[in-house]
Amino acid sequence: MTLPKSSRLNLTDDINICRILNGMWQVSGAHGRIDPKAAIQSMFNYMDTGFTTWNLADHYGLAEDFIG
Repeated sequence: MTLPKSSRLNLTDDINICRILNGMWQVSGAHGRIDPKAAIQSMFNYMDTGFTTWNLADHYGLAEDFIG
């Protein structure tokens, strides 16, 4: 599956995001053990289908480590 062009939003001439954001609260560390390798592989799977925008709120703790 690949997302349609309508799923993208141009914020500026050089910034284009997916209209559907992937929330990272599930990997914040407050919801149980996370397998980092599996989590990162899942992120790549999402990215390959067009989900390329990630929500990393400042209180999501370890979630930022997955983005790097």
